[in-house]
Amino acid sequence: MKWKQWLAGMLTILMVIGCLGGSVSAKALQPDSKATDSYDFMQISDPILTLQVGEQKSLTILHASSSRIVHWFTMDADVADVDQSGMVTGVTPGIVTLYAVISKEHVLQCRVVVQPASHPAVTNLPTATTTSAPIATTQSTTTGTTPTDQPALSASTCTLSVGETFQLTATEMEDVVWFSHDPQIASVTDGLITANQAGETIVYAIFPENVVRSCTVTIIQHTPHLSKEALTVAVGEVAPLTVLDLAPNQTVQWSSEDDTIADIIDETIIGVHPGTVVVSATIGENLVLSCTVTVQAASAQTTAIVTTQTESTTTTTTTTVPIQTTTGTTIAAGPFLEQEYITMQMGDIQSMLLENIAADEPVSWFSKDETIATVDQQGTVTAVSTGNTRICAVIPGYGVLYCAVRVISDHAYDTGDVNGDGDITLADATLTLTYYAEEAVSGHPQFSDMIVCDEASAFSAADVDQDRTITLSDATLILTYYAELAVGNTPDWNKLRT
Repeated sequence: MKWKQWLAGMLTILMVIGCLGGSVSAKALQPDSKATDSYDFMQISDPILTLQVGEQKSLTILHASSSRIVHWFTMDADVADVDQSGMVTGVTPGIVTLYAVISKEHVLQCRVVVQPASHPAVTNLPTATTTSAPIATTQSTTTGTTPTDQPALSASTCTLSVGETFQLTATEMEDVVWFSHDPQIASVTDGLITANQAGETIVYAIFPENVVRSCTVTIIQHTPHLSKEALTVAVGEVAPLTVLDLAPNQTVQWSSEDDTIADIIDETIIGVHPGTVVVSATIGENLVLSCTVTVQAASAQTTAIVTTQTESTTTTTTTTVPIQTTTGTTIAAGPFLEQEYITMQMGDIQSMLLENIAADEPVSWFSKDETIATVDQQGTVTAVSTGNTRICAVIPGYGVLYCAVRVISDHAYDTGDVNGDGDITLADATLTLTYYAEEAVSGHPQFSDMIVCDEASAFSAADVDQDRTITLSDATLILTYYAELAVGNTPDWNKLRT
């Protein structure tokens, strides 16, 4: 008998809706020939529609010409769905509102009651009527402007790439109903548009009193590809390599399978040593684009040895590079950087010094990671944030020279703060213990081999007992200090040392 109770409730709701609809019948408002296709007389063929679960019924717009474009929407597709031809399908028992947006500027509503499939048909429903006062619509003008006293959207058009989002806002954000004509192309939730696939659709905002605004959304599908799939450079030469048709929200991670042959910095291929190597651009998580780079020997008569150094203070590599002649004079040793390794504090500025090179020799400067250190074309390096990177000088005809740059914190290290991050933690105790163990094995430990730091500052911070050596006692004191902090105490180094 529950269905009878449900039916009684539905009938009560429908009677109320009928009473609110007014007393003027649709027949009384039949338009004359002059009123045909007027918004004032347009109606949904069945403003109050009743159907059973699984049943389908078609809705049309009365008194609208065939040239009118109608977009249909449902407030809850789990109760009743509607396609763009106006065909309504009952899904589950309930009541839902359907909207018909006509020519992007006029809105009509339909109330749909979905009954259980076994439920007998409801008869003698109250007649849906239309009052002489038409439903509120937008003010259509030849210029497309919107009156200042009416709600407005932040944009009437937008173009997005697949995967991008765009927040559409309204002057009145409360009680706004948002719809997308084609959610497969672009969906919308609370004004946030999400680009799903290439195409064009319309996003609607329906305000109280059925005022409607729209935004035309164009979605573009980008197809990233490299400007070249193969290229050849000489040692000491550079060549551009870029990703074309990259979406605005996509980032590129560059890599070379062997940067001793060819390096890639800031979309620039650098020839380092003769050979062939694959350079890759990784976009997102899955897309990898590759370019085969062939590096040829530069034209020269003799060679010189140039030593390069990586971020590690213990590893160097030796590269044979061609010698360039200038005005008939051979530079016997070739150019070299005065600094092969430097340590800087954040904010420091330092100039790279090239020796044994003609004043008019062209040099291109690059930083492997500009988030750590930048370099201008005069060789001036600026430390940006803590970390390790390489500054390289590319000299046509000679090759590539590197300087390893370590950027450390710009603040003094407190006692126990071995890594200089401003906190005393388990990591500081671990670093101290590791240093002690390395000293017992090799006799030449370095904090800078383990972390980015100023060696002297790190050593001073780790030497908690101030005996000028790093021992197990220092690690234990740091660990004790950390434990006291963890339980809410305020530890004192002087008391801990006693």
